[in-house]
Amino acid sequence: MALLEGAAPYHGDVGTEATRSMRVAFYQFCIATLPLFVVLCFFLIVAHNRPNKPYYAVMDDQVRFEIGSTQPMMDLMQMLYVFLAILPLWTSFLAHLNMFIPKRRALIRHYIENAETLTGDVWVELNSSRCQCKRSWLLWNCSGCFGIWSKDYGELVYKVNLTKQEECTKGLVSKCVRTYKPWSRERVPILVLPGLPRSGLVKSDVEIDAKTHAGSDVVKEIFYLIAFWIVFIVFGSVYLVTQMAKLFDEVANVEKAWTILLCVVLFHGPLIYGMTWLRYYHYRHWLTNSGTITPCGNKDNPKKVHGEGSVSSEGGPYIQMA
Repeated sequence: MALLEGAAPYHGDVGTEATRSMRVAFYQFCIATLPLFVVLCFFLIVAHNRPNKPYYAVMDDQVRFEIGSTQPMMDLMQMLYVFLAILPLWTSFLAHLNMFIPKRRALIRHYIENAETLTGDVWVELNSSRCQCKRSWLLWNCSGCFGIWSKDYGELVYKVNLTKQEECTKGLVSKCVRTYKPWSRERVPILVLPGLPRSGLVKSDVEIDAKTHAGSDVVKEIFYLIAFWIVFIVFGSVYLVTQMAKLFDEVANVEKAWTILLCVVLFHGPLIYGMTWLRYYHYRHWLTNSGTITPCGNKDNPKKVHGEGSVSSEGGPYIQMA
């Protein structure tokens, strides 16, 4: 997750810990993709040696049939499908690296530079049996949506001044936020963007998030890896199609193969980048415009009774203040 989020987990040291964790995740990712690289290289070697097979050297149909029945061969068209099925995955990584992560970091910087500071409470319920964070499935982060409360998320409650169009001048905001400190806290600084009363985030979490961004060197290494895979898959797919044109039993599929290859290469990129932008739009909406606002005149408290096990910032059992 650190590799995809562009930030390292917080363990107290936010100096070089981010770059070190990202580099370790990068090396682990490289090792994990080696088996796939070996398989694809094997496909290319098979495609290269296919015209030299005895099956294509003999002219007698009966002999060719006997050879084909004793030595089954994988169609090059199926190999092409494997290559093209992997290509969108790497393009998704590239879109995430080039679009989602820079926009997310810019949004965090916008919080630090322009947000107003208020005071609020953070509630973390580790023993909750249901998800209280209603998030979009496009965010791919809320494990509570599967019935398990994630310790990385809590409920933020703070008071804001509402606009003149509202019925009252003040309101109580309750929203789900990600937190690096999985315990309940009272009267912590909250960052709220001007004109967006439901955009509150815990100031300490925002600062940690900004400091744990990986260095530019690690990002370049990730970019080079993704670019290598995309170039390798595209040129490997082209090579498979050219080898198909040399085989009499694959010639009929050459035109179809070129059509599929061109369609995938030309159209999957804009589609994936559009989906990435949509995912960022949902993510930004979740950060800046999610949650509920309860007017101060409403007697109902938007916060339910907390489960056992919540702790304060001092680390002891949390006692709710009246």
